[in-house]
Amino acid sequence: MSNEPRDCKLQEEESRERLKTITNNELKAKIKINFGKIIDVRTKEEFDKYHIEGAISVPLEELEDNLDQFDKKEELNVICNSGNKTKKAGKILEDNGFEMISMVLPGMKEW
Repeated sequence: MSNEPRDCKLQEEESRERLKTITNNELKAKIKINFGKIIDVRTKEEFDKYHIEGAISVPLEELEDNLDQFDKKEELNVICNSGNKTKKAGKILEDNGFEMISMVLPGMKEW
C-alpha cells in the first residue's frame, strides 16, 4: 500500500500555505501598513521606466543569485508585468525554503 497520493496532497497543501496569489489591490493595502517586501522580477529597463515605490529590483534571471538579500520568514510580495515571471519567481523562492510568498496578479500592466 503506497502513501504517494496522500504525500502529494500534503505537499500541495504545504505549497499553497507558502505560495499564495494576491491582487494588486491587496498589495496596495499591504503597502499602506508597510507589510513585507516587494520584489519586482522584471528587467532593469522595465523597472527603471516605472515601479512601485520601495520595490526591490531583482530580475528573474538574477533571483537565485540574490536570495541572501531576503529573510526566509519575511513576507515577500513578488510582482512582474503579467504574472508569468512572478509564478516562476515564486517557485524559486519556495524551492529555496522561503515561507511566506505572495504572487501579485495581474501585476504591473494593470498597476
